[in-house]
Amino acid sequence: FKLPIIAMQSIIKTLLFLVTINLWLAYSQCNWPDSTEESFQWEGETRYFCHRGTKNESLTGPYGLFIMYHGCNGNRNNNHGGTKSDWVKIADYHGWVLATGEALDATQEVGGKCWDGGKDLTYAIEMHSRLLNLYDIDESRLFANGWSSGGFFLNGNVGPLHSDLFVSVATTGWTSKNVKVRTPNDWNYLMIFGTNDSTGGTYGNTILGEGGDIPVITQLAQYNNCTKADDPDIETIDTDNTKRTVQHFTFGDCKNADFEFFGVEGMGHGNPTTNNDNIDTVTIQSEFFLRTSAPGDIDNPDTNGDSTDSDISEGIVLNLFLSLIVLLVWL
Repeated sequence: FKLPIIAMQSIIKTLLFLVTINLWLAYSQCNWPDSTEESFQWEGETRYFCHRGTKNESLTGPYGLFIMYHGCNGNRNNNHGGTKSDWVKIADYHGWVLATGEALDATQEVGGKCWDGGKDLTYAIEMHSRLLNLYDIDESRLFANGWSSGGFFLNGNVGPLHSDLFVSVATTGWTSKNVKVRTPNDWNYLMIFGTNDSTGGTYGNTILGEGGDIPVITQLAQYNNCTKADDPDIETIDTDNTKRTVQHFTFGDCKNADFEFFGVEGMGHGNPTTNNDNIDTVTIQSEFFLRTSAPGDIDNPDTNGDSTDSDISEGIVLNLFLSLIVLLVWL
């Protein structure tokens, strides 16, 4: 049968409205499980961040704090390298408050919601302060990670001036030949980078110095006053699926703070997890945080490659289901 033109127009308008609502839910509200959205006025802008307390009822405060900084074109809900559900599991297991910030829009700052050292830096400091006021936080367990632009922001903007904000920091998908003025030396630092990632230079030339450049990892170790900056211990790790080889560089006796580097064969500009035939960077980062904040045996939950890496919350799924119901009613 044929629907009247007016009915078809109504259906189209309804669907467009529902799609708009779903997009708004996906990008304008916190969709991390059991999370809360905070907004505040800061330097003439409305700024946002998401936070969630641990759901591990067997743990009492004070709690660890873990803040994630997204890559370009991301926001407080997504573009953290595809590790959402695994980080939630890790945070709940260890009793960490999990929070995500958001850079300003492209029209106001660097293109594509990339982080910068202007309003984003003062916002990050304010967000950190607000989180300490919201929760009972153990300041010996202050952690952060950044993917791509988020990693550059932590190293280039936060670290040189405010490295006291965190105890340990991990970055993935970030490097630069010009790290000399961008390197913190007061927090423990883990860097993960792929051999196929050309961001900021090639892996061989920039990271390892094979083309005559001073290796980035050597520069970072030197600035942390590591005694083995030019001769690190290198452990080669074959992953379970034998599809990736990981080189783990450990620099000994760093006077300022620990520094470690993982080089992942074949990894591009990403942040792989166990379920896509790479390595589990969530486990590598969380174990580094544990190792540098509370030395001893490391107890971690088995993420088992079950990360859905989805930015779709239960609320959005419900709205999509209701959209389908509305469509069926119209038909």
